[in-house]
Amino acid sequence: MESFNTRLQQERKRLKLTQEALGAIGGVESNAQTSYETGKRWPRADYLQRVSLAGVDITYLMTGERNQLAAPPVATAPAPTQTASVNEAAPMVSALIASLGQNLRLTASTIAAITNTESLTKRAREDIAEGLRDFHSESDRFTTLACSLCRPVQRDR
Repeated sequence: MESFNTRLQQERKRLKLTQEALGAIGGVESNAQTSYETGKRWPRADYLQRVSLAGVDITYLMTGERNQLAAPPVATAPAPTQTASVNEAAPMVSALIASLGQNLRLTASTIAAITNTESLTKRAREDIAEGLRDFHSESDRFTTLACSLCRPVQRDR
């Protein structure tokens, strides 16, 4: 069976990322990323959480088994420059919106799977409900902010 470090390297290559890029996503320097991939060091949990957002299958890293519910990579398009036209920025924005939609569908299916677990205690169900209310509130705030950024800009005359 392959080791953690080999699987990490495979995931990075599957996502077509350099060591520097995956290290940056994970919040570490490239030498730390190299140490993880050579088996000299183990990453911390916060690193694993961040790289999972880029599409790294954490279940695969830990067990060697693919996670059927693994998140698709979050689209990472470069931010448009001041001189970029609206037509140049539109495909990047569309890709980011599509990625948000994929992540929202994955979140919804994960929530459904959690809440359909029959072995949950009443207290666990209450905790989940509270967490979902918090998630809903945060989602509403994010959506309101995102929509406010989409309003036409009024220019001074």
